[in-house]
Amino acid sequence: SMFSSLYNFKISDGEISNKLDKMKWDSLQKNPQFSQIKEAANTGIDVPYSLTIKLPRPVKKVNNPIVKMSDDKKTITIKYNLMDTYNDPARFEYNIEY
Repeated sequence: SMFSSLYNFKISDGEISNKLDKMKWDSLQKNPQFSQIKEAANTGIDVPYSLTIKLPRPVKKVNNPIVKMSDDKKTITIKYNLMDTYNDPARFEYNIEY
């Protein structure tokens, strides 16, 4: 639940975005459990995360290189280690226009 609350996911016709909520991030860092999670993230624990979205139209613009597109640009895939978000959460923001 800590991870899912860090980002504001929005979807509308023609755009999908996932933006870090900086106030929630700042609040999370004050939580005593956060230091334990961050410590675990630094031990090399790998928690694979993958998201695939099939779009009705081809992608026009993507602002993050972690977003991979299919050849027809109608399917996007995002893969990363979930534990990395606790070291650099802004790295996993994205905006996709289609």
